[in-house]
Amino acid sequence: MLRYLLILIATVTSIASLEFFIIPFAWIFLLWFMVFFYAARTSKKSSSAQLIYFNISLVLMILGIYEIYLGTREIERYGITEYNRDRAGNPILWYTENDLLGYAPKKNIAVNTTKKFFDELVFDVVYTIDKNGLRATPPPQDPNEQECILFLGDSLTFGEGVNDQETLPHITSLKTNQQFQFYNFAFRGYGPHQMLASLEQGRIAEIAKCQPKYAIFQVISDHVPRVAGLSAWDPNGPRFILNENGEVVRDGNFGDHSLIPSNFITIKIQKNLQKSLILEKIFFKPRPIKQDDIDLLVGIVDSFSDTFKTDYPDSELHVIFWNTSDATNKQEIIEGLKAHNLKIHLINDIIPDYDNNPSRYQISKYDSHPNALANKKIADYITKNILEYK
Repeated sequence: MLRYLLILIATVTSIASLEFFIIPFAWIFLLWFMVFFYAARTSKKSSSAQLIYFNISLVLMILGIYEIYLGTREIERYGITEYNRDRAGNPILWYTENDLLGYAPKKNIAVNTTKKFFDELVFDVVYTIDKNGLRATPPPQDPNEQECILFLGDSLTFGEGVNDQETLPHITSLKTNQQFQFYNFAFRGYGPHQMLASLEQGRIAEIAKCQPKYAIFQVISDHVPRVAGLSAWDPNGPRFILNENGEVVRDGNFGDHSLIPSNFITIKIQKNLQKSLILEKIFFKPRPIKQDDIDLLVGIVDSFSDTFKTDYPDSELHVIFWNTSDATNKQEIIEGLKAHNLKIHLINDIIPDYDNNPSRYQISKYDSHPNALANKKIADYITKNILEYK
């Protein structure tokens, strides 16, 4: 009877640990170690069952200890806990699956997001998502204004760790005296593939019912693995490939080409399995970056530029590339973008002292996303050198 009770407790606690516990698989492995160790102790001595139970318990104990070791290292390196709450202070899940983009924020919500490193506050901000599912930006002074500015990218442009009024699009809007309508199409973890899919499938045109004057696209070196489908958080994002002629073509979604069918259940299972640091190292470690991945990134940005120019002949696409000291493959990316005659602006030209004093421009030593000062510097540059607003 006690054996079945232990199994029930271990099962319930294992499920709970995936949602609420730090280093969840350490708990899972050690809980089941106790179950099998008890089974070994209560089995007939010197029986094959006792030997099997004992060996399984030994393996589970080793796995649990190693999971703790890896988890401790991760906590020492990152140690960040995130809390998302709605206006009433209740926990909220503010992501939703999206057939076009893989995932997206829910619409018409305000999310209070707090990050801590143990007891030290990293940031406590509010993300306001509008009716279109975009981070809120100020309206133009003239509600009938037909010209607009599009901002594209990932968490840097979305404004991870800063309040609505501290995001790059918001600051740039104020610096132009809200002459234009600004749209922030960026979101956490996105890459150029989400931006190209938004343009090709008409999402941008559907939301931004205006004449884009400029599109500002922030690109980072981590976009290379993202467009290649190597990001754990984006298992079903839009997939693009280079065909035999070197042209970028849509090829469904990443999940369509997975060995495991992509649906709510399989994605949930994969995300939970990736909470094990051991399993992540063995089964979910992404392959090394190849030149083809870099070529794909460059091709997607170039394809966006061509399509954007076709759809909006009087517009301009400008790429801001983060060529910081820690950026990988940056020279190859820069050379590839320049080879397509794209308008490129390097972050080290925009913020010359960034590499010498990164802490001045980052949210925290525990979070390297650009802070309000960095966004102000970039907004100054965009206003004067791209928008040419005096």
